[in-house]
Amino acid sequence: MNISCEGEGGQPRPTLALTLGGESLTFHQGEEISEVITYAFEAKPAHQGALLTCSAINRVMEAPVAATLQLEVLCKLIASNKKS
Repeated sequence: MNISCEGEGGQPRPTLALTLGGESLTFHQGEEISEVITYAFEAKPAHQGALLTCSAINRVMEAPVAATLQLEVLCKLIASNKKS
């Protein structure tokens, strides 16, 4: 799964950050100055309900602007050793 965080405009250019469940998805110490950052990861059942946040801030802002989504992870059972 690829997750992208995009910041448009802003002067000076914003620093973008992605967090999943409150933990930074590491770029250069969790943040990158860019218009888009993308993070690739394997979604697992443990990610169900986790909050994914994209935030942007620059040096003239007092607080970051952020958007948060709650993940819904759908998993398919591939094999089972369970006997009926």
